[in-house]
Amino acid sequence: MSTYSAATAAIRFALTALASASALAAPPMYRITVIPDLPADPCQVLGLNDAGQATGRCNELSFIWSSTQGTQAVQDSRFPNSQLHAFAINNQGMLAGMRYDSQTGRNPSFVWDATNGFTYFGRREKYNDAYGINDLGVVVGERADSDNTDFVWKAYQWSAGTGYRLLTPHADRRTLATAVNNNGEVAGSIEKLSVGVTHAVRFEAGGGATWLFPGQHGMSHGAAINQLGHVAGFRENAKHRFHAFVWTPQSGGFDIDDRPLPTDESQAKGINDSGQVVGKTTWVDAGGNTQEGVFYWDETNGFLSLLALLDPNDPLSGQLAEVQPDAGMNINASGQITLNAYSTGSKSWAMVLTPVR
Repeated sequence: MSTYSAATAAIRFALTALASASALAAPPMYRITVIPDLPADPCQVLGLNDAGQATGRCNELSFIWSSTQGTQAVQDSRFPNSQLHAFAINNQGMLAGMRYDSQTGRNPSFVWDATNGFTYFGRREKYNDAYGINDLGVVVGERADSDNTDFVWKAYQWSAGTGYRLLTPHADRRTLATAVNNNGEVAGSIEKLSVGVTHAVRFEAGGGATWLFPGQHGMSHGAAINQLGHVAGFRENAKHRFHAFVWTPQSGGFDIDDRPLPTDESQAKGINDSGQVVGKTTWVDAGGNTQEGVFYWDETNGFLSLLALLDPNDPLSGQLAEVQPDAGMNINASGQITLNAYSTGSKSWAMVLTPVR
């Protein structure tokens, strides 16, 4: 690279970083899009890519949606009595998920795209769950063999070209995998069966695993990973409550939930390359009842209620009654967020939140 082009690249990088910092100087504000024309009810949105395409499930069907192409049902006519649950979508529009088949007693995973249709794998295992897919078509998830009556799940990686590979296999350990980036790094956890405590790890592309909180004995799990290899998830704190964390190779792991009450808990569900994190919160109200909510976090603005960031001029924000944050929370490169909820009319909403600020 010439001196001029190197300097130009450095200037462009600095301007991009400055623009990103400016964009995160104030917390974002979101408008709600309820995914329309879903093939059944109720539905859950479960996956989101950087192009704003979303996927999920409606009873026995899956779907794919975008603001430009609308909603398309995804079904396999060869298995009319099966349930298709799409959990993840990559930037090429490939879906990854599971087919639940009560007739055969097998639950293989699948990848699907509009050109090639369904490819099933994991047919020999009784349980084979796919939770993440990267842009190279690499799928990660968990499987349990048909003769495994103790449900000792094993984290796996699969692609059409290479087939199965277990991630850091151990005879005496349960391993879980939830998300994979384009570098082949995987967020998940490992549990030594004799101890019974799950510990958050990043499975490395070249093999092995990095323990995110070495020497700590509380439970933790890595739920999401971005393209920089940063992991978000949750871990047990000194008060034996789960708090959301972010882990980076440079800074290590740190809590992002600064709420002080011992009954406050949180779990990170998604992280993007800008370091924006979303997830679930719980707390106990004055009447002793456990309540659920959702949060947004970035390094500048800290830990905020996501519902407080809804655009007050959006008429749908006043109709949102109850969130369902256990599944389907993601955040993409442009800051869009997927969320499931109920409206004031008790209708289930599979939603995409789009930043307007």
